[in-house]
Amino acid sequence: MERLTTCPSCHGAATGPAHASGACWYCNGAGIDLAAYGLDPTTPPQTARAIARQRARQRRLAAQAAADGVWLIRQGGRWYATSRSQPGVRHYLTAWSCTCKGFLYTGECGHHSLLLARLGWLDATVTPSETAVAA
Repeated sequence: MERLTTCPSCHGAATGPAHASGACWYCNGAGIDLAAYGLDPTTPPQTARAIARQRARQRRLAAQAAADGVWLIRQGGRWYATSRSQPGVRHYLTAWSCTCKGFLYTGECGHHSLLLARLGWLDATVTPSETAVAA
């Protein structure tokens, strides 16, 4: 499990003053630093924690892929990534998927995470409409 950045106001307690519900005013009761994950303060706590865990995992996967020498290649408007396990093989990437076996089995992989990091999407702010879909 990924270790998440705790809320600087309540230090992970998820409760605090100045909020009508008794939840921390900064993290809305999530207990994590919403700003560190680009989340909106109105994001429901359970959804915020799930998105933060996913982003932390994707950042770790992207860093590992880069350290392992995975290259991203843009060719004719399409993205490809070199394979770590099969020299000479390129995996086709979209914003939502990768053709490698790892992504097909788990829905996540270093290739895809590296592309999301390259596009700046791992640090993008999640809007309330996106959190409604993610919930």
